[in-house]
Amino acid sequence: MARSNSDTPQKAAPRRRRQGRPPADASAPDATRNALLDAATRLFARLGYEPVTTGAIAAEAGVTQSIVHYHFGSKQKIWEAAIDRLMVERIAFYDTLAEKPGTTGPGGSDPLTRLKLLTRGLIAANAHNPDFARMTVHEGSVPGDRMQWLVDSYMKTAFDKFEAAIRDAMAAGAIREMPVRDVTCIIVFGASLIFTFSGAVEKMYGTPLTDPEGSASYADSFIDILFNGLMPAAPARD
Repeated sequence: MARSNSDTPQKAAPRRRRQGRPPADASAPDATRNALLDAATRLFARLGYEPVTTGAIAAEAGVTQSIVHYHFGSKQKIWEAAIDRLMVERIAFYDTLAEKPGTTGPGGSDPLTRLKLLTRGLIAANAHNPDFARMTVHEGSVPGDRMQWLVDSYMKTAFDKFEAAIRDAMAAGAIREMPVRDVTCIIVFGASLIFTFSGAVEKMYGTPLTDPEGSASYADSFIDILFNGLMPAAPARD
């Protein structure tokens, strides 16, 4: 079936927005709009941007294609709106975590503790809903305007937080000096991309990593290996 003009990716550079929290109206309580965003998120996360049409989104949501254009105007806009809503949900989920950077209490200001809490929080957010990571994987494989939009709108802010925490931990002597970019990518992608393979993990081990117990175990192991390595502890000397 031929695509309509509205399904063709826009050639112009996508809009840029100040980094930070998504716009408040991204989570407006409209049932039809939310049903369309649910459908779009499922399809974009599973298939990527190019194979999905506004007609497919409409069919997935059980409405006519004209309803998609009425609410969003184009496939590009509903893709952006789906990302915006995912980020609203991720921020809300992250704010419910009992332990996160800024938590008061013993060790709350320690650079190493902060870095570990940032890492654990990112793992928990991706386990709670891995669709943002899945959509990012599709865009990262063929970098273009949408990938740039993701970086400008959301990813750079997250990377900046990790880079700052890593630099603080290095300055405090809590971790050894290494290229900050390399350490940041190891942590961020290790805490995110693994959840795009949750289905494969479930096939091999019987439970998905998105299961609360499974994600907690992964967070513990990831942080332990990251900061302590795989080598066994040296035996105590008499």
